[in-house]
Amino acid sequence: MILETKQNVSKFFNTNWTTTPIEWKGLPFSIIGKDEWIKVEYIPSGNSSLDISNNGYRQSSYISVFIHARKENRCYELYDILCTKLQTIKIDNVKVRYIDVNNKSTLDTTNGAYTFMEVGVTIKTLWFMI
Repeated sequence: MILETKQNVSKFFNTNWTTTPIEWKGLPFSIIGKDEWIKVEYIPSGNSSLDISNNGYRQSSYISVFIHARKENRCYELYDILCTKLQTIKIDNVKVRYIDVNNKSTLDTTNGAYTFMEVGVTIKTLWFMI
């Protein structure tokens, strides 16, 4: 179930996020020549439970989205776009619960400086058992 949720999250971003390139944790990515991009990481939670009637499986998980842009205001624009996309969609059986900015800072690289924001997206997955 965790793998399927990760695949659904990946499919959502690959299909719906066309604003910037996407960096995926564990895959090669070069920032050379890029003024902005997002990095997406799915983090499953060990917290899951069956409801009292044994008919559902709920899993809380987390998506970290790191927004990188040359200008601070562009980071805010990308955050607004991300929130709009996440609030208006359904990722199969995944529901967005919370969207938080966890950190904002400057990242100095050999390609120049970027403002980055770490956005935490808490999601819930509901699986029905037969």
